[in-house]
Amino acid sequence: MRLKMTRTKTQSWLACSVVALLCMSSALGQTVTGAITGQVTDPSGAVVVGAHVTAENTATAVKTPTQTNGSGVYTIRFLPIGSYTVTIEAKGFVKQQVPPFSLEIDQTAKINASLQVGDSITVVVQSQAHPILDTYDATLGNTLTTNEIENVPLNGRNFSSLTLFQAGSIGTDPNGNNPAPDAIAELRVISGNANATYGNANGGEVVTILKSGTNHFHGSLYDLLTNEKLDAATWQNNHAGNKKNSYTQNIFGGTFGGPVLRNRLFFFGDYEGIRQHKGGANSASVLTQAMRNGDFSALLPKGIQLYDTQNNFAPYAGNLNVPVVNPVATYLFAHPEFYPLPNHAPTDGLLQDNYQGSQSTFVSNNQEDFKVDFTPGNTNQINGFYSQGKSGDFTSSIIPITFPAHSNYPTKIAGASWVHTFSPSIINQFRLGFTRVRWNNGVPSDPSGAFGTKGDQKVGITLPFPQTFAGFTGQQMNTNGVSQVSYIGTQANPALVTLDSSDSLATPGNTRA
Repeated sequence: MRLKMTRTKTQSWLACSVVALLCMSSALGQTVTGAITGQVTDPSGAVVVGAHVTAENTATAVKTPTQTNGSGVYTIRFLPIGSYTVTIEAKGFVKQQVPPFSLEIDQTAKINASLQVGDSITVVVQSQAHPILDTYDATLGNTLTTNEIENVPLNGRNFSSLTLFQAGSIGTDPNGNNPAPDAIAELRVISGNANATYGNANGGEVVTILKSGTNHFHGSLYDLLTNEKLDAATWQNNHAGNKKNSYTQNIFGGTFGGPVLRNRLFFFGDYEGIRQHKGGANSASVLTQAMRNGDFSALLPKGIQLYDTQNNFAPYAGNLNVPVVNPVATYLFAHPEFYPLPNHAPTDGLLQDNYQGSQSTFVSNNQEDFKVDFTPGNTNQINGFYSQGKSGDFTSSIIPITFPAHSNYPTKIAGASWVHTFSPSIINQFRLGFTRVRWNNGVPSDPSGAFGTKGDQKVGITLPFPQTFAGFTGQQMNTNGVSQVSYIGTQANPALVTLDSSDSLATPGNTRA
C-alpha cells in the first residue's frame, strides 16, 4: 500500500455573523442623553406659568434654560449625562435651587417644585429632591456610573465585563473597538422593553458614553503588567516534560481632558495599548527519516501490514520499499528546512509528538478616542467624537509549512450631534454618524517567505483556479490510524468582512404638557 496523502482544498468564506460587531455601542442611533421635567406650583397648588427654569451642569457650568408652559410644566431635553442642579425663578416668588443630582443615560428626571411667596433674592434649597425612579420610560436595564466603573475589578481591563452585572448576560470579548474603562463616563445595559430609539433587536443593548472635558483639566496614566512568575505549569507541559510557558501582558494608557473655552468648549481624549505574549515549547508529529525513504517496518509491531493497492493488494514484504510518489511529499522530504526530522522521543513509541519547537502567540490592541463638546449659546449644543481601534493576533507555527493565520480588526467610528432650541416647546436634535469595521480573521501567512501565493505550483499541485492565499493546499498524511501525523499546508479558513454604515437623524422634540 502506498503512503496516501489526502488533499484538502482551503475554502474562504465570508463570516455572516460577526459577533464582535454586536458588542460595540450603536449609540449613533440611540438616545445617549437625559432629560429633566417637572411641574412648578405655588403654595396653594396652582400652576406657575412662565417660571424660568435653568439646568446647570456642575462640571462644565453650562446652563440650559427653559420656561414653564400653560400647565406649569417644563422639560429640558437632550442634556449630556452628568451632575446637574436646577434653579427655578418666578416673579413674586422665592428663588428655589435643587441640589446636585446625577442624570443617567436616557433618563427623564422628574423635579417638581412648589415655590414660596416672597423676595425673589432669597434662595431655598430643596434638599429632598433626588430623582431615582424614572416614571416616563418602561425600559428595563442597569446603569453603571463613572465611580462604579472605576472601582469594579476587570480582568484584562475589558469594559464588556461590566455587562455581567446585568442578570442574564453572558461574557463578550469585542475586537477592534474596546474603549478603556478610564474613558467611559457611563455604561447602560438595556435588557427589556427597549423603546423605539434602540430599534428592533433581539437580546440586550449595550450603550457606552465617553467622558467629556470639564472646566478643570484632568487626566490619568496607568500601566498594568502581569507575567508567568506566579503561574503554575500546565498539565500538558508536565506530561511532555516541558518547562512552564512564558507569559507577559502589558496594558498601558492615559486620559486627558479639560476646557478650551471655559463654560463653552471642552475636549477629552484617551489612548490604551495592549500587548500580550504567550510562548514556550510545543510538539508536532512528523515522519521519520526511514519512513521518508519508504521503510515502514516500524508499523509491524503495531500489527500494521501495508499493501500495494496498484498490484492486487500484494503485501509489502516487511513494510519495506513503499514508494513515495505524492509530489508534495517528494518536495518536502527533500527540504528538511521546511519539513524537519524528529528531534524528540515519541510519546507513543512511534510518531506522536516526536518533534518539539518553540511557539508563541501575540495579541495587540491600540485604541484611541477623542471627544469635543461645544455650547456656543443657550440655544445650541454641539458635540462630536472619533474612535478608532486596531486589534490583532498571531500564533507562530512549530513547523514552517503549517502557514499560521494572522487576524486583525481595524475599526473606525465617528459621530456628531447638534441640538437647537427654537422655543421652550420646540427643540430639534440632528445626529450623524459613520462606522467602518473590517474583520480580517484567519488570513494565512508564510513566515518562511519561500512559498507565497505560488506554493501549489512549487510543490507540484495543479489546480484549475489561481491560488489566493499564502502556502499550499493542505495535506493530511494517513498512517492507517496508528499515529496521527501533523497536518501540513494552508489550513486556515479566512473570514474577510468589511462593514460600512452611516446615518443621520433629525429628532424634533416637544415639551410634555
